[in-house]
Amino acid sequence: HEAFDYRTRDMGYAIGRRVLVYEQVLRGARGYLRGSVDLSRAEFAEYYQVLRLDQSFPGLEALAIATALKPGAVAAHEAQVRADGFPDYRVHPAASADAGEPRTAISHIEPFDARNLRAFGYDMYSEPVRRAAMERARDTGMAAASGKVVLVQEGSDSIESGFLMYLPVYRAGAPTDTVEARRAALVGWVYAPFRMTDLMQGVGG
Repeated sequence: HEAFDYRTRDMGYAIGRRVLVYEQVLRGARGYLRGSVDLSRAEFAEYYQVLRLDQSFPGLEALAIATALKPGAVAAHEAQVRADGFPDYRVHPAASADAGEPRTAISHIEPFDARNLRAFGYDMYSEPVRRAAMERARDTGMAAASGKVVLVQEGSDSIESGFLMYLPVYRAGAPTDTVEARRAALVGWVYAPFRMTDLMQGVGG
């Protein structure tokens, strides 16, 4: 019993340290963005390649940006991304009947491979577990982890559990001293998706 208790405490401590490291990765990405999510995908890809996250951070499936879209802004956003060389890009799933709702879109994601391409354009506000974490990050200005989800990247042959960690990005120079100010200044989130099996193997190693 004592050995089991020691192992569980040690594992919990290791997981906590690993999550703090991943939060620092998101903070570094937010600093790189300097209060804007309007950067080219080539620039974001170069930043990701320099970090070499795939070699040093087990379980971190991607580094990505979710752009905040005001009501009615989806069409303009889609047109901009299509003009950048992605003619089939669309924000998905389709909007609900309430056209006044804000939406989001995964506008940048690395590595930009076939697996992560499934998430390109995904509106995470359309899913309650993700949205709750995004709103918590937006309102507090701090990193927030979601509850258990199945990542959009998972194919039909896999339903492995995962979670996401979000850090809000506020418009450069905008006040962020109150919840209302943070909501008004929000331009998006930097975030990372995790598969639980890969994350735990990395901690165990």
